[in-house]
Amino acid sequence: FSPCIPKEWKEYKIKFMWGKSIYNITVLNPKGKNFGITEVYLNNKKIDNCIKLNEKGEVYNVKVII
Repeated sequence: FSPCIPKEWKEYKIKFMWGKSIYNITVLNPKGKNFGITEVYLNNKKIDNCIKLNEKGEVYNVKVII
């Protein structure tokens, strides 16, 4: 992930589909930054800034904090 957003945006959400899987992505901007990643979570588990996509039909919740 590498979001670049207006610093006035506090949050935005994306629903991304890959094959039959759904990725619900929430980007949070609590400090009013334009870019940079602080933390990434996949299903409430902290991960590196990388997700291996699968198309098996599962639902994933991703939280990106900039």
